Formats: sequence, C-alpha cells, structure tokens
Amino acid sequence: MSETKITGIYNAGPLFSSAEQNQRKYEGKLLVEYFKKHEMDRSLIFNPIDLPHNDGSVRTNYEIFINDYNLMEKANVFIFDLAEYDSGTMFELGYAITRAKKLNDVVAIYPVISDFRAQLRPSGDAIPGWGVNEMLTGSFADPTLKEVVLVVNSFEAVIQDMESRNLH
Repeated sequence: MSETKITGIYNAGPLFSSAEQNQRKYEGKLLVEYFKKHEMDRSLIFNPIDLPHNDGSVRTNYEIFINDYNLMEKANVFIFDLAEYDSGTMFELGYAITRAKKLNDVVAIYPVISDFRAQLRPSGDAIPGWGVNEMLTGSFADPTLKEVVLVVNSFEAVIQDMESRNLH
C-alpha cells in the first residue's frame, strides 16, 4: 500500500474538565509516539490542549476561533471525541465534513464514539440515537465519504487505522 502524506492532524474534543484535559493530553502523547515512530514532523500535530492559546490565560473568542481555524485549514486528518455533545467539537466536525465533501482534500475523519450504546447498532451504518443528533451521525454514512470517515470506538483504534492506511 502506498503512503499517504499527513499535512496536519487535528485532534478535537472538549477540554474543560480535568478528565477531558487528561484525555486530550493522553491522545497527544499517542500522536507524538506515532509521529516519532514514523519519523514525522511533530509540529504537524494540532492538539489544541497542547497549544499556547489554551494555556489558561484569558483569550478572546475570536483569538480561540482563528487559532483553531488556521490549524484546521492545515490539517488533512481529523479526530473527534464525541463522548459528549461539545459545541466546539461539533463545529470542528462540521467544518471537516464540509471540507471533505466540497474540496476533497481530507484524508481521514475519525469520529471517536466510545459510548458502548453505539456498539449496539441495529443494522448497517445506523447508529442509535443516544444524544448525538442524527444529522451528525447521518453524515458518517454519506456514500461520498465512505473512504474518508471511519467511526471508531477508541483513540487507539484511530492509531491502528492510521497504521493500516499507511498515513505518514
């Protein structure tokens, strides 16, 4: 299988509680290990919790938006923690889906749905409603995105899929 070049990987998820911050840092650590293993430029990891504009100092809404937006513009791989309904994460996911559909320049979108109820799918691509809107989960079943969107149940599954797709 040929190698697909990562221009940037954007890791999105809520980061407001200690547990969420620890999870984002853990994910960042896994990404650093992956990039190191494949001798990739670690500056292409866009994990907002690890970036200066999330250091706890007061930032304007616009500064947060423009910093994250500019990083999303550089990325072609996106990871979204959908364990809960975080409006910022949903915005970022909508942006990635739109880019994948309109510009066709996104390599992978990984919605991470760790809620065990998602594993109880009644059939095919149907994801039972348990708090995530069907408009959102319906986008995961879009036939034009079947090579791009892969719903996984853990961050570790993201790393495994990147390995299998030879994303470097």
